Amino acid sequence: MDTNFETYVTRINYTLENVIVPQIQSDFIRSQVFAVMELLHQLTSRLEYRHELLLEDIERLRGIIQTVIKTFSKHKIHIPEDILSETDIQAHEIYGKPLMAIHDRLEVAVGNAINLFYKNRDQIKNPREIEHHILVQISSGITRDVTLFKPEMMHELSEKYQKKEA
Repeated sequence: MDTNFETYVTRINYTLENVIVPQIQSDFIRSQVFAVMELLHQLTSRLEYRHELLLEDIERLRGIIQTVIKTFSKHKIHIPEDILSETDIQAHEIYGKPLMAIHDRLEVAVGNAINLFYKNRDQIKNPREIEHHILVQISSGITRDVTLFKPEMMHELSEKYQKKEA
């Protein structure tokens, strides 16, 4: 995802203020919309990025990029600079939004690296082994994120999707 949460809130608030509020006749409802806008604004200022989780993700993403770089080097396939440059960032001393920006750039670089891998798949010996390694890395991040959900949320999601399947 290229758009951060704060940008979404800004867009939502703009739409509420400039499109929705002018259409509302009731002062009470209009004040409720303004309260929601204020709540969203305050939420963005209180958003906290968990440093250790971002660092974990950054290392995992770097691992994927390094796997692709190692594979391409071994098979003498050109590696674009935008992929190579993302392996040199020292993220441990960076916090908050700048760290999130590094994380987001690495996600884009990983997407580019995976796309490039598949474009050159026929030139790689034993590509399934590399694919397996990449999928293990990606799924470990997803698994970790799922375990961070509150148990009641997981239960609600589970029930919701079980009902859809039935």
